Amino acid sequence: MSLRYYRVADIGNTLTKVAIYCESDLVDIYTGANPNDAAFRTFLNNFPADAWIISSVVDNASGFEDVIKNQKPGLKLNHQTPLPINIRYSTPETLGNDRIANMVGAQAAFPGEAVLVIDAGTCIKYDILLPDASYPGGTIAPGIQMRLSAMHNFTSQLPLIQLNPLDAEKDFPVIGDSTKGSLISGSIMAAIMEAEGIIAYYREQFGNLKVMLTGGDASYFATRLKNEIFAVPNLTLNGLQTILHYNINSI
Repeated sequence: MSLRYYRVADIGNTLTKVAIYCESDLVDIYTGANPNDAAFRTFLNNFPADAWIISSVVDNASGFEDVIKNQKPGLKLNHQTPLPINIRYSTPETLGNDRIANMVGAQAAFPGEAVLVIDAGTCIKYDILLPDASYPGGTIAPGIQMRLSAMHNFTSQLPLIQLNPLDAEKDFPVIGDSTKGSLISGSIMAAIMEAEGIIAYYREQFGNLKVMLTGGDASYFATRLKNEIFAVPNLTLNGLQTILHYNINSI
């Protein structure tokens, strides 16, 4: 039996990630913003796929979608898509596809265990997967840059601090000795303490809790969280691939 290749697309507001999987193994990833980019077309041509899955937060993403589909069978993720986990969210129609995919990815990585996923992006999302593979919900908090922007936008004197991802490894003190330092403490270090508190809460509930970290700002958390964590940069894509494989015989 020949191996099957899958196209897995996570279409965001500013960037799109398209991954190629050979069965469950990640082969390559393209990241970009233009569906007409020659590099994107070359990437797809190099990896003819047998099926596809698309997760999109954009209302009109036809440019990427049409190229990715390429007349192959596939599915576009929504809250009615069959899943290998049980969604217990009271408003599933409002649930972000990234949160769904993260929970499926967590279940695939640690079946039968409680898993807390921290997705540090524009917002910081804390989602809990229970040992019976059910997902009751989680927490959405402002992301690091959102906190900095809000403190600037809702005051008349505080400056706007723009974070540079290259600075993620710097030592940011809890006690800021300048206005800039205090703002950074109130965003980065407060977010770290928030994460530690949420992890502690769930550890009290479930004991041997696995903690997975993903998202664009994960590097700010990875070296600062005191708890043992599993950093998985491609967790959302892994979850999407698992959902596609779960539905492959019905599409």
